[in-house]
Amino acid sequence: MELALYCVWLISYYIFLATYQGEDLSLPLSEILQTAQGRVTVAAEVVALAAMAPFLALEAGSIGAWGWRWLQDPTNLLDLCTYALQIIISVTHLGRIWVAAHWLTYLLAVQSILLMFRLQYFTQCIRATRFSFPTMGTTP
Repeated sequence: MELALYCVWLISYYIFLATYQGEDLSLPLSEILQTAQGRVTVAAEVVALAAMAPFLALEAGSIGAWGWRWLQDPTNLLDLCTYALQIIISVTHLGRIWVAAHWLTYLLAVQSILLMFRLQYFTQCIRATRFSFPTMGTTP
């Protein structure tokens, strides 16, 4: 179930990225929503946020249960960065805050990479037939 929900997050984020390309960054959100591309962009972004929310809630529960020991696993910090970036990207894009800044492009790229790293975690449940990055260095 988590893998399916994660795929919704991942796919909707990449749909957002694809439709965001070529957007007129000088227009307010109300004018962006008047185009079909703009509506798809915003809808994909909202779906990505909604699909991320259960993972953020699970992470908050883990922090509550583990306390500071939660920081011992570096993947938790990467997950936290992924949640923060998703929120920052959405607030920036939907709020039209510094949307034309070059650093937003960098944030979009970093988020793409982090989401792919996280996909590796979820694919561990799939049995590797030859080679698997997540299981490198572990004994069978």
